[in-house]
Amino acid sequence: MSMDHDKAKEHFSDFWEQASGSAQRSQAPSLDATTRQAVEEHLSSCASCRAEYERFEQAMAPLGKLHRIPAPDMIGTVPALIHQRSQGRFFGPKSWVRKIPFEQLSLAMLALVVLIYILVKLSQPAVHLH
Repeated sequence: MSMDHDKAKEHFSDFWEQASGSAQRSQAPSLDATTRQAVEEHLSSCASCRAEYERFEQAMAPLGKLHRIPAPDMIGTVPALIHQRSQGRFFGPKSWVRKIPFEQLSLAMLALVVLIYILVKLSQPAVHLH
């Protein structure tokens, strides 16, 4: 599989993660064997991409030394914290007034007014002027 310069550069990050061993620790998608081999072949045959990848490796080297810590549980704690600080205005039980669908209620009232108007007009005798 032949790979052009742009495609090889797109895979630098995943290629570096697999080469440095950090791919097992992260949830990032890694390269399949075919793509990895194509990147390796391109880097071995292209001096400019190889030089750029080496610069990329030097820039990424300090990141490989960082310790990974799990992210905090934001899904469970953030809504509870907002509810606490807002004194129940958000993420809390809503009063019955806030549950009323005012848009549908206004349409129903408008339809009722039109229906009453039509019924009143139909119930009145027609006035003929001579």
